[in-house]
Amino acid sequence: SASAVLSDIVEIAKHNGGFSPPAERSIQTIKPDLSSRHYVRLQVEEPSAIGAITTILERNGITVRRAGAIWAKTPQGRNHVKILTQACLQSVSEKTFTEISALDMVIGKGVVLRVAQ
Repeated sequence: SASAVLSDIVEIAKHNGGFSPPAERSIQTIKPDLSSRHYVRLQVEEPSAIGAITTILERNGITVRRAGAIWAKTPQGRNHVKILTQACLQSVSEKTFTEISALDMVIGKGVVLRVAQ
């Protein structure tokens, strides 16, 4: 009946529908001494950006495991660079990717993902 459906909706809204409330999750910060590989995707204005990016990585002691570039420009005139690094300390990677994001030829912030090993 309609009253039974309404009663079920009220129970669900009150979180009493037979399900337990979602578990509390704590946000954990990444320790600076954690070592892991990183996947990096950046939008750049010109192909020469990959040279500047790899120079910064090298200067900070980060080894490139694989790198790729998609030079087919988007309608906005952007190219994509994708890099997979060897393992490095979190503190070093944060400093390095902040430096890379500050390059004039890098558009926006980019994507940096830690790769679990």
